Amino acid sequence: MQLRHGAYYHVTTNAGAQRWTRLAPASDYGAALRAWAEIEGTRERIGETVREAVQTYLAHCAARVQAGDLSQKTLTGYTGSAVALLDVLGDCALREVTDQDIRRYRSGRATAAGKPAPIAANRELALLSASYGHAAELGWIKATTNPCRHVKRNKETPRQRYITDDEMTRALTAAPPILQAAIRISATLGIRQTDLIALRLADITEDGIAVRASKTKKPVVYEWTDELRAAVAVAKSIRRRVSSLWLFPGRDPGTHLTVDGLETLWDRTRKKAGLADVQWRDWRRKAGSDTTEAHATELLDHSTSAVTKRHYRAKTKRLTPVR
Repeated sequence: MQLRHGAYYHVTTNAGAQRWTRLAPASDYGAALRAWAEIEGTRERIGETVREAVQTYLAHCAARVQAGDLSQKTLTGYTGSAVALLDVLGDCALREVTDQDIRRYRSGRATAAGKPAPIAANRELALLSASYGHAAELGWIKATTNPCRHVKRNKETPRQRYITDDEMTRALTAAPPILQAAIRISATLGIRQTDLIALRLADITEDGIAVRASKTKKPVVYEWTDELRAAVAVAKSIRRRVSSLWLFPGRDPGTHLTVDGLETLWDRTRKKAGLADVQWRDWRRKAGSDTTEAHATELLDHSTSAVTKRHYRAKTKRLTPVR
């Protein structure tokens, strides 16, 4: 309730816009209180809890996926992170969660079996922080209300699994042709998984393979090399049950190979090749490790070399002694 221009008003904020409802003249404070209480007691209250903030942010992210501004994989990750987070903090009032509450959550996060889950805690707090930021954009809270701002995340050790050339040969020997082509293209270009499976035959040009990165939206052309031409030739030679626009067609007409489909093929192949500890994302790291750091940064579409160096440079350094 606010006093303005000789009268009391009830003020609400939603989606960044304020709504002022006149309650009573400034001379009648009692009437203003009664009118204020009547409104507060009957109006639908939104933006009050952590649950409302997170669910609203997830809806916002879903709209971004539909618009092509966010990947489905990212949304799926957020949705998974919300489960444990809301189970603990969902009913808490947005304005009452403190940085100490966040630290306790970070340090105490555990799996159903009771094992520490520091990485899951980091992902969940990232979602919570983003949800607070979105709530501030909607005018539910002040930007300074975010209790995650000054809380350090759990330390994470980057994955450093490097696939040797011998291991790559074993994988190719065990893989069916469609996966052989996918492996060779991934290890050559370091292309993201979502961009790989979405390659169209129309993307194959005289200059190379034209791609618009799903994460950064930057257009890029991968110029032809002998290995890249050979890998694409294998992919195009695969017998297709129906005509398809995709380099890696899916089972259903008009679809491309899905992430789950690719992972299923790889899971079978890595077991057959004796590479059970190798994940599909390690092919991108191999590409980033088998060239110079500067080239890897450009190839992997990173804005700076810091991410490249921390996550995608896994090959053992070879140094020449001074004498």
